[in-house]
Order: sequence, then structure tokens, then C-alpha cells
Amino acid sequence: MCTLHWLPVRIRIQYKILLITFKALNDLAPSYISELVRVYSPSKALRSQDEFLLDPPKTKLKTYGDRSFEAASAKEWNLLPLHIKLSSSLQTFKTNLKTHLFRLHYGLDSEN
Repeated sequence: MCTLHWLPVRIRIQYKILLITFKALNDLAPSYISELVRVYSPSKALRSQDEFLLDPPKTKLKTYGDRSFEAASAKEWNLLPLHIKLSSSLQTFKTNLKTHLFRLHYGLDSEN
């Protein structure tokens, strides 16, 4: 699968969640999806305010609550490097995200 540049199903799901999240944050998704994504804005000045984080919802159930789009999107988005989050276009985001996930999964360094 590495030679074909395919991502495993689990990582492909992560890719799709992050793609929909990017679209929601950039007004490219339907409003019912965009309403589920909340940008984190601290009440006072913190270092994290410049990292373009999402505010994850409080969930009670590990089986359903943490697997909801709202919770999964915030969790996955907050783990992304800032340069990917700040991509200027959808195509740039897709390319950078797939490369990032591919390198993480297959353990490749950033030079290859």
C-alpha cells in the first residue's frame, strides 16, 4: 500500500473528517455541518490562541459521544500542524494533509 500511496481505511476516515472540518471552517460546507465546528477562543490572552484550535464538546459516552463528528473533528484538527490548518486553498489543504498522514502512518521523515 505504501508504494501505491494509499492510506489505510482508518487513516482515510481521519482524512475525510479533517477535510470536512476544513470545508466547514472556510464556508465550503453546508450550514448544518459548519454549526458543529466551534473555534476555540480563550477569555484571556494565551499562547494557544494563535494555534487555530477547535473547542471540543464535553462528552459523557466513550462509545457514541467521542465518535460524533463534532468531537472527532475537534480532536483530529487540534493535532494538525499549524501550516496545514492555515492552507490557503482546498487543494493545498488536501495535498498537505495527505502527505502529513502518509508520513505519520508509514513512519517516513519529512525529507523523503
